[in-house]
Amino acid sequence: MYIFSVNGINDLLQEVSRGILKDGHSEAVDRENATDDMTLELSPAVIEVHNPRSRILLYNNRNNNPFAQLFETIWVMSGSNDIEPLSYFLPRAIDWADNKKQWRAGYGARLRNHVGLDDAQYGRFYDALVKHHSPICHYQTGGLKVVDQINYVVETLEADRSSRRAVMSIWDPAKECTIGKSKDYPCSDWVQFIIRNNKLDCHVHLRSNDLLWGLSNVNLYEWTYIQEVVARVLNIDVGKYYHYATSLHVYNQYIDRIKKIAESTYVNYTGPYFPTLPDALNVYACSEFIKKVSNLASMDTSRFMNSWNENGIKDSEHLTYMAMYIASKKRTGEELKELLEFMFAYVEDTDMKIAARYYFMHSNNKAAKVEDALA
Repeated sequence: MYIFSVNGINDLLQEVSRGILKDGHSEAVDRENATDDMTLELSPAVIEVHNPRSRILLYNNRNNNPFAQLFETIWVMSGSNDIEPLSYFLPRAIDWADNKKQWRAGYGARLRNHVGLDDAQYGRFYDALVKHHSPICHYQTGGLKVVDQINYVVETLEADRSSRRAVMSIWDPAKECTIGKSKDYPCSDWVQFIIRNNKLDCHVHLRSNDLLWGLSNVNLYEWTYIQEVVARVLNIDVGKYYHYATSLHVYNQYIDRIKKIAESTYVNYTGPYFPTLPDALNVYACSEFIKKVSNLASMDTSRFMNSWNENGIKDSEHLTYMAMYIASKKRTGEELKELLEFMFAYVEDTDMKIAARYYFMHSNNKAAKVEDALA
């Protein structure tokens, strides 16, 4: 077992990168859409994160997109699996969609619209199985229940602060065991929230976890974001985040990149941290956020600026950051630079502001350092 204890995402990336390079062992991969058939792996790996709010990368040579991380997280909170709006931020999203329209195993629908049988329906079916000695391994029936698992967690811990039942399931045997062949299987399997020392801890188990594209890209970001949302609703502080990966790995084609990351520097940021969306627990509010961003992205340049100025979007830091990214797709040069500076005046000084500045600086100058964004 490989155990890491870190403060936040930045020292996590450095320590785990070094750990994989030092102790990782080669494992073959047999996957249809894998671009490499070998990985360097730690198995199992356990990571304790002391400050889950430190979720935004401020790391040289990582080259991440903080706008995509934020958008994908709220997209998950909205309960959606539709990749059309997500593809604006993650053009390769379609590569993992069997039908080119939705992620079959997207976390959003499974967290906010989980479908299953209640005990009564299952009991009637089980009795029939026993009576007829049926050998089938799956079935279809009516009487399905739909559960918002995030709301379930909140309600469970509101009713009993000592509860150990605030658990969300993502791996679904009815789907994973019957699909046959798919590009998309959930890597995160279950999530548990528990209150200890009057703080909300979050535990996540993953069957498979890519350090570069999973853990440091979106996994820690989205789960700690949800952790903070739940803690705020419960009116308690965020505790620790625990990450359990059966296979924590890097594909061989990215080993040189991981070597560079392992020796790179980062900003040891201590706050203030970028807050979560005020009403992120509300599915409708998250869905409306996705719609507003998609509408902005579809507008021509003049209408885009008018909408940002006149529709209250500039009053939301989350939407303003989305507008910055969209602006970078519509304008260039000095015109874009002036527009971004105008927008930056509407957001607070947080780690997101540093990450956003560094993203644009690095887009124009690959030699730029994250430290340059502090000025």
